[in-house]
Amino acid sequence: MYGRSHAQVAQDVHYSIGDSGVKIMFGGIILIGIVAFISYILDNQDISNSAAWPTTQGKLEQIADQGASMPIIGRFIPLVTPYAKYTYTVNGREYTGEKHGGPCLSYIRALTFRRPELEKLDDSELMKKFEIKRNASGAIDSSALDKELVESITSGTSFGMKYKPIRVRFDKDHEDKSVLDPDVLQTDKSQLYTSLALILLGAVLLGGTYLNGYMAKATNEDPSLTLEGALAAQKNSRYGSRR
Repeated sequence: MYGRSHAQVAQDVHYSIGDSGVKIMFGGIILIGIVAFISYILDNQDISNSAAWPTTQGKLEQIADQGASMPIIGRFIPLVTPYAKYTYTVNGREYTGEKHGGPCLSYIRALTFRRPELEKLDDSELMKKFEIKRNASGAIDSSALDKELVESITSGTSFGMKYKPIRVRFDKDHEDKSVLDPDVLQTDKSQLYTSLALILLGAVLLGGTYLNGYMAKATNEDPSLTLEGALAAQKNSRYGSRR
């Protein structure tokens, strides 16, 4: 795919899956848009239902935009799913919560998401991570540091840094049930704009496919509708007027 235009890739996909497959793919774009809109509605419903719940401070452990695996559509439409993991404490007991967002276009997500603020670095704690540690044989052991660094890059965790405390709503009757402050993951605009963009794009592409099929059928039934037929008719008309 590298070094090739989207038009060339689209042509290859068309040849590989045929007209029916193309229609299903365009319908799939609309479906993803509908899923994004449903996610937007459900998120707002959770926020509304938990409005009266008590709140507590939480700790943001991880926040990232996870890639969505879409074998064919993913070649043209980059999708991500926002994700956050957090912990909070109620009555001395710690709970862990996760929030999975709906599908979002990556460039819309980049425009609508602002990363949560970080606390001021604790220099002594940060330097402690870089202290030289040795294993039983006396060799330098950096496995723990390397592991944390890799996780910070691949999983969206913060290496040597801490996010500022977040707000978490919890159900007082079921303390393990919680709703993350919507300002943390910020999926509302991402999901809404993605749903509108994909539904509109899918509708235009699918409509164009059906229109193209209709025009092709009409052309086969009436050859005069083709460009060659129109040119021939124009030529015959000129020849007849000269006579």
